[in-house]
Amino acid sequence: MTKGITEKKLLIRQQLENVVAEHNKAEQQKKALYEQAIELQGALKVLEELDDVPTDTPSDTEPT
Repeated sequence: MTKGITEKKLLIRQQLENVVAEHNKAEQQKKALYEQAIELQGALKVLEELDDVPTDTPSDTEPT
């Protein structure tokens, strides 16, 4: 009986290690995707602000 329990404990420990490793991998991927989303939001905001700048405004310099 003890041998069966020991084998079962080893199997469950291995499964637990696998689950933890997969969880950690998913967490790292989630963090990377979040950071990428933040960067893309910033880039979009800058482009939207640039798009709102009127192009027909006179410049500060006069052509000579």
